[in-house]
This record gives sequence, C-alpha cells and structure tokens, in this order.
Amino acid sequence: MKKSLAIIICALVVLATAACGKSDTAKLTTEEIEQKIAGLLDEDYACDTDIDVQRLKDYYRLDMSKVKEYTAKENKISSITPDTVIVLRTDKNYVDTAVEMLNRALTGTVMSFGFGNPVTINARIYTSCEYVLYVIAERAYDGGTPEQQREAVNNTYAEIDKVLKETLNGLSDNLAMIPENAVDTTYPYDEDMPILR
Repeated sequence: MKKSLAIIICALVVLATAACGKSDTAKLTTEEIEQKIAGLLDEDYACDTDIDVQRLKDYYRLDMSKVKEYTAKENKISSITPDTVIVLRTDKNYVDTAVEMLNRALTGTVMSFGFGNPVTINARIYTSCEYVLYVIAERAYDGGTPEQQREAVNNTYAEIDKVLKETLNGLSDNLAMIPENAVDTTYPYDEDMPILR
C-alpha cells in the first residue's frame, strides 16, 4: 500500500515537472507577465519605477544568485503608494524560499501602511512552475465608505487573478500571509488568506 502510494506521488511530481517545461508559461519573460498586469490596470498602473537589485537583496532579502530573471517595479513614492509588482523566474529549488522572503516583506509593508489598508492586506503572492509573483496593486479610487473601497480593491484583485490564471499554467492559490494582528480591522481582509501566527 505504502509503496503504491509512493509510486503514484512520484509519478504526479514527474508529470507536474514535465508540464512546467512544456507549457507556454516557460516561454514567457518576467517582463511579459508584469506587462499583463500593467495592461489590465492601464492608466491606473502605479508601478512606475524599477526596483534595483540591491533593494531586492536588502529589503526583500532575496538571494539574487538563485533568480534567473526578474522584473520588479514599484511606485516612485513607495512610502505613500504601496503598489508593487515583482515577477521572478527562480531556480526551482528556490521557489518556496522566495515565497517566504516575499511574505516577510509583505508583513513589513502591511505594518507600514497600517493593518486597515485593504490594498496591502489583500496582496497576492503566486507561484507557477519556476515563477514567483508578488502583487500589490489597485485602481485609482476616490472617496466612498470603507466598504466601497474594500469592494473596489477586491474587484481589482479579482481581475488580476483572472488575467494571471489565463496567462500562467498551474498558478497556485494566493500564498500571501498576513500577520495575525492584522485581522482586527475595519477593512475586512480576504478570508481565504492564511494568517501568520
């Protein structure tokens, strides 16, 4: 029984790995993936400045020797506007570590912008084969109640989710995790997002 189960699991892993190598996803550059998000948000895309390698090493704590290709952008006034899109193509054995590092950076961002900010609380971290994506983005929104702002943010993220699922084969669920104390807020968070404890 155990041997049969082990063989089945090994076969699934081999098939999943082979699918990554043969998919259209493997042909995409990180810039093409980032541009899918930019194209969706159009004039509302606020990531207008490249993030340099040193910031990826220092703030995000990424081991850039394990990153084969990347596109990383943020708003030029990142202390006011949290919008950030990072697309990494990493060594396959570095994907999980990159997700962990990006979650640590997200925790810092959530704390900087306050636990009530629906844009940061609902951020996205995805994987697809050797790609890792980190997305904090919103459409321009003026006024309204907190509930209306939350709905606008959720709608924007739903659009981003759809575009990425259409673009990348085998896109993971959202792997972003928020700090445990972020749940006490007037802006409810995405209930599917895991909580760091």
